[in-house]
Amino acid sequence: MSSTVNDYYLKYKKRKKKLKEKELIAIRHFEIEMTIIPQIYFCTTVDAYTLTYNDEETVFIDRGCEWKGFYYLKQELNLE
Repeated sequence: MSSTVNDYYLKYKKRKKKLKEKELIAIRHFEIEMTIIPQIYFCTTVDAYTLTYNDEETVFIDRGCEWKGFYYLKQELNLE
């Protein structure tokens, strides 16, 4: 019996790395949070996040200035 292993990679700036299971979970949590954060429009900046899987892109827009999800995701993925 053979099994298929799906490998997932992260591309951020000029860096590419193979993701571990805990990193995939962190990205999934980030994606879920992006769909439920309140969109309060008092901020002068807008952040856009694009998640790509195969040929499908999902873009999330954050206009609130209070949510720090990307900051914590970068820490979890050791990106900075």
